[in-house]
Amino acid sequence: MTLAFAPAPTALASARSPAQLDLTTLYERCVFRSAVRSRSHQSLRDSLNDHEVQWGAGDADAVMWSVATPRLQLMVLRYGSEVEIRPRPFEDFGLVQMPLRGSMQVESAGGRHDVGPGQVAVLSSRDPLTLRWSESCEQIIVRMPHSLLRSGASSIRSPGRAPDGQPVFVLESEAAGQWGALLQSLLNTLPASDAADSAASPLCDPAWIHHLEDGMALFTTLHMRQRAREGAPTEPGPAAPGASGGSSARLQAAERWVRTRLCAPLALEDLARAAGVSSRTFYMDCMRQLGVGPMAWLRDLRLDSARRQLLADHGRNVTDVATDCGFGHLGRFSAYYQRRFGELPRDTVARALR
Repeated sequence: MTLAFAPAPTALASARSPAQLDLTTLYERCVFRSAVRSRSHQSLRDSLNDHEVQWGAGDADAVMWSVATPRLQLMVLRYGSEVEIRPRPFEDFGLVQMPLRGSMQVESAGGRHDVGPGQVAVLSSRDPLTLRWSESCEQIIVRMPHSLLRSGASSIRSPGRAPDGQPVFVLESEAAGQWGALLQSLLNTLPASDAADSAASPLCDPAWIHHLEDGMALFTTLHMRQRAREGAPTEPGPAAPGASGGSSARLQAAERWVRTRLCAPLALEDLARAAGVSSRTFYMDCMRQLGVGPMAWLRDLRLDSARRQLLADHGRNVTDVATDCGFGHLGRFSAYYQRRFGELPRDTVARALR
């Protein structure tokens, strides 16, 4: 079976993920690892949820790392090859998934969602879902009981949709970054596996862990209700972490200015001047609203422009597109592009031609 994904690079687990999460405490707790597809499937069914899986292109290299707090299960999962997964309906829990590398497509009765690094998918459906992971896709997954989501909903004064009423929704850029920060705070309460005294830090206090679990559930529920009120589209396109959707007027002004001169060498001072603020203020705007620094935001804008050009004009030379978008080094451009989109620029061109 060949799924609709271009190959992504095989990557070894690292303590510092592309999403800038410190996953050291998770990567110290390997539940299983196997290159045998049938054995991997059974282990995943036992650890996560009953599901059907079809294996696609690539070598199987299934790994799961997992650790639990009193009410949540935190996992990092990789299949290695492309896979199509059909889980059984979630009876009493939802899954919150964030790709660390590679990408995922989620199909439900409501439509299709494309999810990549910098985005967070919340799956709380009792209806059938189909998940397609690209080759070498690796994701962090949080299993969250519906009872915990409902306890968060009970503290919200305004009426809204039931927390498990929306099958799938995706947190973009700013909200995804905030969710990651909450997750990092929870991860920081987990002692290293070889820690001599796990109670040495006040962060390990059960009351604090309980508070963080409640915070993650409330944050997820609030965004689910907000999306339901807005009438979110059922088939959103790929998100751009550098997009200006929720940004301040200063970031919007800087983005408009940048888009007219993507090929020019730009520094932080140039971006801040375009926004009409100091470099420090512009840096803080980016971190608070987008979850990344100004230069990473600029790089993502350039990468998004390059991808649009490669998809729209199949005859364009990759080197010319990279230069037009401000990348002077083709090797670094390809590495950044692959990390962001899960495929090399030449793969995008080849797929568009097909």
